[in-house]
Amino acid sequence: MSESEQPPTPDPNPLPTAPTAQLEEILHRLFSLGASVPGGRPASEPLPRIEDIQRDFPQFEIVALIGRGGMGHVYKARQRTLGRVVALKLLPARLAGSGDFTERFESEARAMARLSHPNIVTIHDYGQTAAGQSYLVMEFIEGTNLAERMRGGRLPAAEALDIASQVCSALDWAHGNGIVHRDVKPANIVIDTAGRVKLADFGVAALIRKGSSMLKLTTSPSAFGSLDYMSPEQRQGQPPDERGDLFSLGVILYEMLCDDLPHGVFTRASRRVGCDHRIDGIIDRAMQQDLPRRYQRAAAMKTDLDTARGVLTLPAVRHLQLSRMLWTVAAAVLVIIVISMVAGDR
Repeated sequence: MSESEQPPTPDPNPLPTAPTAQLEEILHRLFSLGASVPGGRPASEPLPRIEDIQRDFPQFEIVALIGRGGMGHVYKARQRTLGRVVALKLLPARLAGSGDFTERFESEARAMARLSHPNIVTIHDYGQTAAGQSYLVMEFIEGTNLAERMRGGRLPAAEALDIASQVCSALDWAHGNGIVHRDVKPANIVIDTAGRVKLADFGVAALIRKGSSMLKLTTSPSAFGSLDYMSPEQRQGQPPDERGDLFSLGVILYEMLCDDLPHGVFTRASRRVGCDHRIDGIIDRAMQQDLPRRYQRAAAMKTDLDTARGVLTLPAVRHLQLSRMLWTVAAAVLVIIVISMVAGDR
């Protein structure tokens, strides 16, 4: 934030703060991604060839690589028996061969597969290849993720609130089933062609972090969840709970509205883009550093989001209602005039 945006006097009710870019740089220097190698440079995992993936998965027709990152590689594939298009996610190969990780992976995968909800990407199957590499077979979503959607600039407030509300629905269901996401970020929020939002990769971040620890790999926070969206307690290495997911969603809501991340003492969204001040309250509460003051349940945050969205759409609804009423009155007047003219001719 530029100096011109700083308030002239201290705010008696300071905004919640997000870790600064300087802190992020320090964290990146302290940790390296993957296995440590001489010289302090991270070890990179080679990208498997499509032919090699096809050999490991004869039951699928591997179509294309559609994503890669610290969580592994994702391929678009077609299930030969059902003709169904799916997303095949291969977790990092470095975790193969660990019996403890495999056991934990199977437990987590079964838990994720039970999350049947319209706003959660469905897990169809899971397992390990002959080489021991773990994989997930997931619902393929025809659309884009939120990170791609936001490359075009900030979103209209009504759209941002709608997306955040649908994410809250997914989180409320998952939290109610005892599952914390731990890595809520734009890349994990998928929007289909009909505008339905789906949250992906439940539990995968913690699963890979645990597996890397088992193998004594030096791992980076950015490998398991972007530093930009991590809650303060997660950055400090504390076990995150439901409220950590809501902190991340607060960061995302601000970014959707302002096309910027809330670093340090950030300017309220209403001052930056002129949105309703109620949205400031939602962001402030979601990003509270003090856990008891943060939203405790996704359902409570969703209620506030829906209320704020209703306020935004109310003028448009009233305008539509007024237009319909005027057209109805005009039609009635026209009918009366026509009837009068016909009666006069007689």
